[in-house]
Amino acid sequence: MPEALVLCGADPVTDPRPNRMIRALAADHRVTVLCRGRSPLPEVEVLQIPRHPCRNFPQKLLGVVRMRLGRLRPTLWPPGLPSLASRLRRRRFDLVVVHDLLLLPIALSIAGRHARVLFDAREYYPRQYEDKLWWRLMFQPLNRTLCRRYLGRASAIVTVSTGLAEEFKREFGAECHLMPSLPVAQDLAPRPVDPAHIRLVHHGLASSSRKLEVMIELMDHLPERYTLDMLLMPSDPAYLARLQTLCATRPRVRILPPVPFAELVPFSHAYDIGLFLVPPVSFNLRHALPNKFFEFVQARLMVAIGPSPDMARFVQTHDLGVVADDFAPATLAAKIAAVSPEAIFRFKQNAHAAARVLNSTFTDRMVRALAHGEPPPVLAP
Repeated sequence: MPEALVLCGADPVTDPRPNRMIRALAADHRVTVLCRGRSPLPEVEVLQIPRHPCRNFPQKLLGVVRMRLGRLRPTLWPPGLPSLASRLRRRRFDLVVVHDLLLLPIALSIAGRHARVLFDAREYYPRQYEDKLWWRLMFQPLNRTLCRRYLGRASAIVTVSTGLAEEFKREFGAECHLMPSLPVAQDLAPRPVDPAHIRLVHHGLASSSRKLEVMIELMDHLPERYTLDMLLMPSDPAYLARLQTLCATRPRVRILPPVPFAELVPFSHAYDIGLFLVPPVSFNLRHALPNKFFEFVQARLMVAIGPSPDMARFVQTHDLGVVADDFAPATLAAKIAAVSPEAIFRFKQNAHAAARVLNSTFTDRMVRALAHGEPPPVLAP
């Protein structure tokens, strides 16, 4: 059986993209995972990435200077990782999959000349947090350097949206295959719509970059029969507290604790409309095609979004809901309010049809094709 190594900087039990790739590969590979987390399958071996020791400000400043001078290794790799990589090189893997740009040099060093390297570029890394000055100063030059040096050495690259793929091609000449974050198929049917209580849902990170207050303000422009529940991961506790303050005077908006990602689709099935209105404060947010979009579809919900071009293509192709003309909360609220309960149910039925195509069986086929150097399938929006 061929050997595969998967590298990711997060926990593959809770991070959907590495989780789904590991499960796809485990069907015909012996899989080892180098990560900061746990094994998503009993048969998958996990090796832990050492953590960087706690650094004070002068050490962090020295790291930034090293990055600007091109001295990447002392900054990128915590103590112990190079020796672990050296041991892994002796394993002679057939495939190395890497989910983090910072780990791409390590992945290539482990792969050597023998293994194929599949890089999951799920962000456009040179502009990942460009809305934050500290990130542009500290990390943007590093990410550009890594892309210039290492993207061309990967055997294949996948990314989440057409907009990101086009920018990788334009700036670095890197060809990317489109692999959206598609969830596992669920055996569900559209639920009827209660005209007296139309339920909206949003879930994801409580990140200030996403300006989630815009969706809270949107509810001020909808009639009383509409409610919104937001399931938010507390990635920024101070920002989450500010959102909770905004909701305190809005009884039709609730912030609920997050549920495990495997339960998101069944949980969301009770709602009517999946909501995503995030202003494009960065390049990556403008071209977002997030997990939650396809989870809304899999939950058989109508979708309501701003004019985010990569999501809009899928909404329009599959007739899944409404796309606002701008990112003002009142604009999308007017679009939602104009949809009758009967039309909401029709959009939910369209999501039911799309859910048979927009699921992880496509991911499985793509990962297996790329693992063996075969032409991958194409998912047209």
